[in-house]
Amino acid sequence: MSHLVYFSSVSENTRRFVEKLKWPEDRVTRMFLNNEHNRSLIRGVIAAGNNNFGAEFAYAGNVVSRKCGVPYLYRFELMGTPDDVEAVRAGLEDFWKDQTCHQPSQLQSL
Repeated sequence: MSHLVYFSSVSENTRRFVEKLKWPEDRVTRMFLNNEHNRSLIRGVIAAGNNNFGAEFAYAGNVVSRKCGVPYLYRFELMGTPDDVEAVRAGLEDFWKDQTCHQPSQLQSL
């Protein structure tokens, strides 16, 4: 099992969602993506957003996925529903079966 690395804005919605997953995790700042080595460790993107933004809902996930060349795995609204939590947990278990795991010690601080 690998760690989830996540960014959560001041709303803390992403943090609350990640805590519900009960998965090893590390919170990072926005500066995380400015480090080329850290970007090389990204294996997939899960994004949160607000449906009020219409086509821009969870748009950052599209940007990070495209720029880092990794799959956009899932998106959820606000803090996510219990179904979102279960879908992400199950999806992560399947996803990591075929991936090389990286430990937090490989992350470089800024």
